[in-house]
Amino acid sequence: MTSALKLGLFSLVAGIVVCATPNSSSAAGLKPWDQATVTGLAQKLVPTSEAFWQAMRRQPGDTVGSGDSGDNVSLQSKSRTLTEMTQGLAGHLAKGDGFDKTVDMYKSMKELVDDILNAEEFDSMVQPTTTVWGNFMAVMKQIAPYYDPKGASDIQP
Repeated sequence: MTSALKLGLFSLVAGIVVCATPNSSSAAGLKPWDQATVTGLAQKLVPTSEAFWQAMRRQPGDTVGSGDSGDNVSLQSKSRTLTEMTQGLAGHLAKGDGFDKTVDMYKSMKELVDDILNAEEFDSMVQPTTTVWGNFMAVMKQIAPYYDPKGASDIQP
């Protein structure tokens, strides 16, 4: 096989691999990437996640540092972690990091959201916690189609 033919085959295979890589903003089913829009949505996630964390801190039940190890403490911890994750995502997007550099951050955040939704104590949340959670999830539904081919379809209220 000649060097030119080998180089041609290598280029063809490399092109196929690059096109088939799912970590690309042009992946099938994703909303076309818009850096400004996604950054704006991520910046909206920050105050809504902070409001959820603060509401969880005021939620009736066990309190952090009380010596109790109840479920509410676990959800408080998750809500704090969620706030930190939204701050990180928003910060990276604001400095110009695009899809490829932030998709794993989104996936980790989405996994934590799923954990919160599936937490046993989630069903015992009361007002105003449920309202601020709904505000957070409304923004999650808007940002999801930029990162997840399923978009907002798998995001529960």
